[in-house]
Amino acid sequence: MGERLKVIAKGCLGENQIEIELNIPHTPGAPRDVHIQTSKGRLNMNEKEYLRLAFQTLRAKSHLKAMKGEGG
Repeated sequence: MGERLKVIAKGCLGENQIEIELNIPHTPGAPRDVHIQTSKGRLNMNEKEYLRLAFQTLRAKSHLKAMKGEGG
């Protein structure tokens, strides 16, 4: 695992604490790593994959609100 640069966010998912952290890449020039983790597990991805996931999550939230008539 790479060395942690900083914690991007902390919060709760149900009863579980969740932490998103940015890590130094394993090899020079490679994308930085992002870990989304709880005490039960961790999801690893590079920074580009994380940004794609975050964008799609926000887009899905907006789409759901529009479908429910709550505005976009």
